[in-house]
Amino acid sequence: MAALELPKGYAVLESKIPHNGVGKHLATLAEHVAAGEGEMPLEELKPVLRILLGCAQRSYDPALRKHAVTIWTSLVSKRMGKTVAQAGLATLAAANKQCDDSGRTYLAFEWSCVLASHAALGEGALLEAALPKLAALQFSMYARILADTAKPDMAKAAAAKFAALLRGKAHAKTAYGRYVDMLAACSDPMEVAGGAALLLGGREAAASKDKFLEVYKERVLAATEGRDGRKAKPLTTEAFRLLFKMLTHDDFAALVPDMCRVLRRTPELYMGSLAASILHLSVDASRYVEQFTSIIVERLSSEALRADTVALVTSLAAQSSDLSALAALGSEIVQKMAGKGVKNWQERIGLAEGARVLLTLPKGKGIVPLAEEALAPVVALADKEANDETKRTLLAVLAACMRRAESLPADAVKMLTKNFESGADAVRRAALSCAAEALQATELL
Repeated sequence: MAALELPKGYAVLESKIPHNGVGKHLATLAEHVAAGEGEMPLEELKPVLRILLGCAQRSYDPALRKHAVTIWTSLVSKRMGKTVAQAGLATLAAANKQCDDSGRTYLAFEWSCVLASHAALGEGALLEAALPKLAALQFSMYARILADTAKPDMAKAAAAKFAALLRGKAHAKTAYGRYVDMLAACSDPMEVAGGAALLLGGREAAASKDKFLEVYKERVLAATEGRDGRKAKPLTTEAFRLLFKMLTHDDFAALVPDMCRVLRRTPELYMGSLAASILHLSVDASRYVEQFTSIIVERLSSEALRADTVALVTSLAAQSSDLSALAALGSEIVQKMAGKGVKNWQERIGLAEGARVLLTLPKGKGIVPLAEEALAPVVALADKEANDETKRTLLAVLAACMRRAESLPADAVKMLTKNFESGADAVRRAALSCAAEALQATELL
């Protein structure tokens, strides 16, 4: 067939499809591409790929999207050759830069799966040497799709396309492992997050757990350390969620020293991610609480790290069945809070919030010793605290203590009475709530 001569109608397509009514032109183009024989020549290929890039910008139009997929599939499956393969890869790279939302990116991702199946994964494939670049593009695209939490169905559909690619008959035995190797070679955070999310969802993931662990250690954990460290983003944390579900005690125990080292050096880059990840562990975290204790006690005093550190305490508490380990952590927090090393209310409020998390655990009476230990120092602190916000937090801690303890000290009654009479409105409400908690405790009735 002769090279495609673009009539006036195709000029509309080349100008990034800005107008309606182009469906018939795309349908004609799809027929032309499918009817051809042999590799499409470069002079014909260039305008077709420009048209497809234009389609990607208007991929929310269902009809246009359908035609674009048909054209791409016909081009890759029936008109393939070295030029088409390389130009197709370049088109995907351009689409990845131009498509700035999940909907447009999904079309390019769908194209990438078709190209990988026909030109990158088979033995001696035209793009075999370029698979690292293609895989990195796919990982980056999927991360952008996954980041759009308002459209979870689109992420599921993209993951299904990728899973179908890996199950292709011609390369089913090797494709998954090759993609895992490609992930290990990635360093861009978006590529790492997208690749991990795609591959950890596969049926073969458990067999490659050790490789995923290495990727996590090198590309997530180590990347948060040092002067040039970068923060572990929520997307990355979520991407490795399934890895944490797979971890055994031996796996997690091997990670803890590295985690603690990072938390001592650059906690602001990793604390929040770790807190979210621990919630996905399948193993009991009790035996690891002690290793995190000194770090938690120190970081609770930091206003900048307070929220993330309290979240870490909450996660460890949720994943730990041994209350004695949590009570020991709480004891260290209370001792620091009541000691002379606390300089101001900002430091004290973080420690108080950490203690409150542990004192309000819904896990029976195992936390009673901590409540009894904390009762007297918390009363003293609340009595002399001048900052209203910190006083309210200390009163909340005291309420938790009084609900669990077996006695009601006279000093506590005296302090609450004083706050009923002279505290600010918010403090009076906190004192009343504290008294109500004490009255609900069956041991004190």
